[in-house]
Amino acid sequence: QREQDNHLAQKQRELENDIAVQERLQDKQQQDDSLKENLFSSYLRDITDLTLHNKSININDRMQYIRSKTLTTLRRLDSERKRNLILFLYESNLISYDQKNPQKHVVDLSGADLNNLNFTSTSKLKYWLKSIKLTNVYLINATFINVYLHRADFTNSIMTDSSFSECVLSDSFFKGGILDRADLTNTVMQNTIFYSSSLFQTNFTNAHIDHVDFRNVNLSRSIISNKQLFDTGSDLHNAFLPNGSFGPLLDQKSLISNGDGEKGKCDKSNNTSVNDIPNWSPGSSTFKYRTQVISYDSNTLLRNLTNKQGLCLFSGYKNRTAIVQAIDVVMWSLLIDNEQALFFLSALLGGITNKLDFVKLAAIFYSLSLQEISRIQLSKPNVHKEVVKLLIYFVLESVTNVDRHNQTKLLYRSYNGTLPKGTRHLAIIIDFSKKDISSQNSGICDDIQFLIRKKVT
Repeated sequence: QREQDNHLAQKQRELENDIAVQERLQDKQQQDDSLKENLFSSYLRDITDLTLHNKSININDRMQYIRSKTLTTLRRLDSERKRNLILFLYESNLISYDQKNPQKHVVDLSGADLNNLNFTSTSKLKYWLKSIKLTNVYLINATFINVYLHRADFTNSIMTDSSFSECVLSDSFFKGGILDRADLTNTVMQNTIFYSSSLFQTNFTNAHIDHVDFRNVNLSRSIISNKQLFDTGSDLHNAFLPNGSFGPLLDQKSLISNGDGEKGKCDKSNNTSVNDIPNWSPGSSTFKYRTQVISYDSNTLLRNLTNKQGLCLFSGYKNRTAIVQAIDVVMWSLLIDNEQALFFLSALLGGITNKLDFVKLAAIFYSLSLQEISRIQLSKPNVHKEVVKLLIYFVLESVTNVDRHNQTKLLYRSYNGTLPKGTRHLAIIIDFSKKDISSQNSGICDDIQFLIRKKVT
């Protein structure tokens, strides 16, 4: 009997201990909930007071304060209060954009923690978030169910494992976003922009798709039918498709704008300085003199060239000069990162009679952080390749006066190779090197081209 009584007493103590633990947990949860509610209420009062009663404060300062206060508060709120905070900002007209008024000030929420945010409409409550702007934010495991998101902007946001089931996403932007394993079932997508986003293993079951921009989108292992892909007028250029193949490649000419110098002023008597050459900028502040665009008819030597390209060509002016052009290659990022992107760089390079001046043409590749990845140079002797940290140099033979037999000529030079992984931007530099003792730089070039093609397997 005593043993049984001891056993019952032990069970009673364990039960009382469990109850005490539960009570402490409930007290802590209530305290945490009270702290979050006080934090949220304080936020509402602060932002309301700022927007209604402190309009004398500079608008940019107000927007920056709201941004800082919002990001700090969001980190400490639960999903329900996060939703209420976003609703407050939206209904206060602080995070919605107006196409008719592009100058309207909108709070920048870049970097905001909106993970686990939940907007689920019910029969009694329907969420309308037209033109909401949630760009560059974290929306991992977020839920938007049966929400009207016409013209919403989620550009560059991380939305892994999120759900947009039954939402209206017409004219909305997901450019550059990450929606891996997202649920897009039963959505309405018309003119929706997914350009350069990742939709790995995303579910499109029963989604209404009409003229959606899937350019350069990763659709690997996504659940989407051929009819949804190919019979809806959608753009699949450079996309990586669910079956492991690429969509049609973008039909493009040279990515260099005005590579022939034909834009802008160019005639027999009016040379054009670097500030007037469309699409080109000065190479560096260290170059004192300007590059010119001159007419082939500006002198007899150029007029008699047999391989003239159009009316104009590039020429140095005095001493060493250079011009540069920036090019965005994000459109080919999937091909590039799968090492399937071939590039072709070419130009006509040359000089005047026996002058020693020559032209160097360089392409410098950058990642998104503009970290230099590789460098290609045309116009140096001895083809070779060097790897120094993240720099890769491709060097080709230049067009010297010896190559030209001391004649006024333009000779074709080219290089092709595989674009390095991670490349997103590149700079094309035309460098008019000065070697001759005369003050006039006699280096000339024309028809500069840079093309990207898919490797043939």
